[in-house]
Order: sequence, then structure tokens, then C-alpha cells
Amino acid sequence: MSCRERRERIYLHAAGVLEDDERNELETHLATGCPECHEALDAEREQLGGLALALAPVVPPARVRERLLERVREAQRGVHPIPRQAPRTWQPAPALRRAAGFAVVALGAAALTLVLVRWQGSAPAAAPASEAPREAAASELAAAQEQLAEQDTELAELEERLDAADDVATLIGARELEVLDLAAAEPGSAAWGRAFWDPEYRCYFRAEGLVPLADDQHYVLWMVGAEERVHAAGTLEPDARGDVTFYTRLPRELSPISRTFVTAEAVPHGELPAGPTLLAGAARR
Repeated sequence: MSCRERRERIYLHAAGVLEDDERNELETHLATGCPECHEALDAEREQLGGLALALAPVVPPARVRERLLERVREAQRGVHPIPRQAPRTWQPAPALRRAAGFAVVALGAAALTLVLVRWQGSAPAAAPASEAPREAAASELAAAQEQLAEQDTELAELEERLDAADDVATLIGARELEVLDLAAAEPGSAAWGRAFWDPEYRCYFRAEGLVPLADDQHYVLWMVGAEERVHAAGTLEPDARGDVTFYTRLPRELSPISRTFVTAEAVPHGELPAGPTLLAGAARR
């Protein structure tokens, strides 16, 4: 077997899913010090290690950040100080720290809402000739409440993206990781893709080289499972270079997944693929 023919085994070995016999043969070959195969293995490990970092960074808008800080300050003003304790060696997990942060934000929001309600309920009744100031105050209150609702939605979206990043990190570290490569279905295309999923059916997909589509079309990732059941895993939105990363959870009813492919579909797309296939791949069994 040539080094070129070992390339697929090197990738599967880096992902930790290579069969025992093939892994033993590859490790024996690597023990000879082959520079080409060692370089390929290092490259694959580096790529796998950077999967979680491939997600779009979570950068909150400036107004959300300022509102969040203001809520934290308001919450701190309304909470009694806690006596300082001796340092502990245990540190909470990132997800727990994030949950605590959002709890503080929720506390600040609740305090703000209570102040607004009390202010509104205790405001003295104005004389009929002074309705204009009262209406202006009511309008300002409604605008503030609307702004808070918008920022709550943005914070919820940020939390959802953070949860997805945590799931991707867990997926990459799974002991039983399924990997499926997708190749270009059209001659001359340099596009390629790769799908990963774990026993919990957390699925991460990455592709490169997808060309721009018309405004009334988008890319759709399809997974084919048991009894040839076809599942639309989601729509893909490549960046200016044609690269895309995508995370989702697949239904367990698909097990076992036999193949996957990417098509160009009309917007909105149906429950079954109707457009041309751009990428396709079959699982190794």
C-alpha cells in the first residue's frame, strides 16, 4: 500500500475510528518514520482539533453588552454582600459559570421590572389639564420595555450559540465518533465536505468550495438512515470563500446513517431533495 492510499486511514486514525487491523498496519508503517505519513497525520489532527474553533465567534452587539453590564450593576446593588470564604481548589465547569452569569442577568432584569411596575403603579394621578407629561412618561416606559424585550431575545440567541459550541466540543471528544467524507458530484468541482456525529447524534458538518447560488436557492444537507429514510438536516450558508460549518442534532430514528449529500434547492425547499446534488458520500461499514 502506498502513502497516498493510506491517506484515508490516516484521517480515520486521527479521528480515533480506524479498525484494529488497519490501525495496527498503519502504526507499524508510521514506526518506520515515513515523513509523508507523519506530516499527513499531524495535519489531520490539527484540523480535527480546530473544529470547535471553526464556529463563528459569539460577539454580542455593543448595546447588548452595555445593557448586560448595567443589569449586573443593578443586581449587585440589590444583593447583600456575601462574607469572603477561604479559597477552594475546585472550579465550576464553563457551562455552570455561564449559567450563573445568566442568573445574575435574570436577577437584574427582575429588579428592573419591579422598579418599573412600582413606579408606574405609584405615580400620582395628574389633573386632566396635565395629560401630556403622563402620556410622555407612559411612552418612554413602553419604549424601554420594548428595548428590554429585544435585548432579551439577543441574549437568548447568544446563549443558544454558546450551548452549540459546548456540544461541538463534547462531540469532538466522543470515543465513538462516526466520520463521513463527501466528494464533489460534478466534474471539475473542488468542493468537499465532512460530517461527524456521536452516539447521541450530535452532528457537525464542514464543507469548502461551495459556489454562490441564486437568491432564490440555498444549499441543503440531507442524511439518509434506516429504511432509506431521508432527513433534511438543515440549510447551509457558505461564506464569501464558499466555506461553511454547521451543527445540528439528528433524530435517533435515522440510525444507522448510510449516506449523506448536499443539494441546491429552491427557497423554501420540500421534505425530499429535488435539486441537483453537489456533494455526496457513503458511510464505511
